[in-house]
Amino acid sequence: FLSIPLFILSINLTVAQTINFNKYQYVIVDSKFDFVRQVDGYRTSSLTKFLFKKKGFITYLDNEKYADELAKNGCKALYAVVKDVSGFFVTKSYIEIRDCKDRLLIKSSEGTSKYKEYEKAYRQSIRRAFESISEIPYEYEPSLSDNQEEVNIFSKVRENSKTLTPTKKLTGLLYA
Repeated sequence: FLSIPLFILSINLTVAQTINFNKYQYVIVDSKFDFVRQVDGYRTSSLTKFLFKKKGFITYLDNEKYADELAKNGCKALYAVVKDVSGFFVTKSYIEIRDCKDRLLIKSSEGTSKYKEYEKAYRQSIRRAFESISEIPYEYEPSLSDNQEEVNIFSKVRENSKTLTPTKKLTGLLYA
């Protein structure tokens, strides 16, 4: 019975070790997280963007104009979302990093705060959650980028984009 959990744990660690963040140059952060009522509520999105920029990524909010290279191939970016799991007395959040196919690549550790004021509490919990991400070594290496297949997929999607509705979310990007 003990061998099954150990086997599952070893598979998870192997998969986690194969993720190479150095092949990604960009991070796109949601401009409005589920737990806030307005765009960049409590300045959570701008803080998250700042933290990834400080880490060395070129960062954008999802409502900003992207670099031409990124606009042509959204799979050159990682997508970051902050999730709220707060309790009654403690603000808790974690950060999910996904790829363009909406696969979860990493989930940060939980950041907590006991501040009563929402803006301070969310900002502190996001900073604490980001600490586990900041420990991952990162330096962009263009030679590792193997997104040629994904470029072809994006080209086909763009050709068919006239059939999509303005709010339909496809592989992490909004198409008009």
